[in-house]
Amino acid sequence: MSSRSSTRLVTAEMNSAAGRRPSRRAALGRWWTASTSAWSGGLGKTALPSALGPFGPVACDGTDVWVGAVDRVFRIRASDGKLLEEWSIPKAAGALLVAMGRVFVAGFGLHGEPGILSMIDPRRSPGETAVVATELPTYPFSPAFDGERFWTANSAGSVSQVFPSVGTPWPVTTVASGFQVPSGIVFDGRSVWVSDAGNCTVVEIDPRGAVRQTVSVGSRGGASLPLTFDGSHIFVANPLEGLHVMRASDGRTVARLDDVAHGSPCAVAFDGERILILGQGDPLCAIPPSLTLLRASDLSLLGVHSLPDLFPLAAASDGLDFWITVETAEGSAVVRL
Repeated sequence: MSSRSSTRLVTAEMNSAAGRRPSRRAALGRWWTASTSAWSGGLGKTALPSALGPFGPVACDGTDVWVGAVDRVFRIRASDGKLLEEWSIPKAAGALLVAMGRVFVAGFGLHGEPGILSMIDPRRSPGETAVVATELPTYPFSPAFDGERFWTANSAGSVSQVFPSVGTPWPVTTVASGFQVPSGIVFDGRSVWVSDAGNCTVVEIDPRGAVRQTVSVGSRGGASLPLTFDGSHIFVANPLEGLHVMRASDGRTVARLDDVAHGSPCAVAFDGERILILGQGDPLCAIPPSLTLLRASDLSLLGVHSLPDLFPLAAASDGLDFWITVETAEGSAVVRL
């Protein structure tokens, strides 16, 4: 990928995407330094007492940072990185979502077992998560919430809707027709968008699950395609085809960046003014993992930082700082940038 020329089809309407939720740190133009060994100067690393697993999802609720691991979910105070509490989970966390004042965990079933959706009430003492849905397919990814129901992209080949109700388990409806390997899902206020790693597309569906349109985001399928929404655009991180930026209003591709994260982006986060892109690198080609920072208004490059000693998994923003989950030689951690 690194040998391919960069393609940037940036159009003028990208300028309207920035500044809607500006952060003080973004406004000051601050970013990370190379040091992640101590909490000094607002930068640091919090060690976690449990393995993150292959996904290490992270989400922010405006005050705290939540991290999912193979057997627990951790609550970290955003102001100083202190590990506050932990909840046990019955199945490994594939994704986290903050909605309805709660934290929802998509749990992976193994060996054909059903997936689950668990719920944490941050106002209550930690303990076990409450399982609210039990009949999800084996591998539910990236839950989204449209104000009425939850959606999961299930990599086994389907999309599910979960309907909150008074009693549990909550009703689940699953649609398998038309999907190969769903791996990402977002709600833009009107439609739900689902990425399909099987055929390298992003599908727009209406609240009933009917397909509105299908958009190609490359020609090389097979890798997971996580999605991020910035209020106007959908960012598609394709490790095999670079970063694609789609306009949510009509699905039109407004930018394609082949050169970010060494051409292999694996995750994207948005803080209101900036776009953070994770790249997991390629050890066979001696390419280390990396972080790339772009200005959201025009996708201009703000900085690149190599991570030779960290393996990044996922990213999120608390509005002031970016957070990434990483695996290190010493174990799992979450890093504030």
